[in-house]
Amino acid sequence: MRGSRTLLQAILPRILTVAHTFSCKELCYLIHGYHKQNLLSKTLASQVEEGVIKTLRMTKDITIEEIALITKVFCTTRSGSREFHKLLETTVLQRLEDLKKNMELLY
Repeated sequence: MRGSRTLLQAILPRILTVAHTFSCKELCYLIHGYHKQNLLSKTLASQVEEGVIKTLRMTKDITIEEIALITKVFCTTRSGSREFHKLLETTVLQRLEDLKKNMELLY
C-alpha cells in the first residue's frame, strides 16, 4: 500500500474531470476509497453526489444492490447534502418491500 495516498492525490484532478462518465457503483467505490485514505475532498464528494442523484431519481429502475451500496457508502463516509439524504430516504421507503425480501444485502 506504499504510495497509494500519493497516487490517489495525483489522479484526483483527472478523476474530477471524468467523474460524470462513471456508473453509480463506480462512484460509490471511488468515494469509499478516498474516504478510507482520509482524502475525501468536498469537490469530489459533491461530484459523486451529483452522479448518484441521477440514479436515485430513477426510483423504479434502480436495483436493490445499488440502493444498499449507496446507503452503506454515504452513511459510512457521512458525506452528502441534506437534500441527498432526503432523496435516499424516500427511495429506500419506496422500495422497502423489495429491500425486506433481500435483507442479506444490507449487512
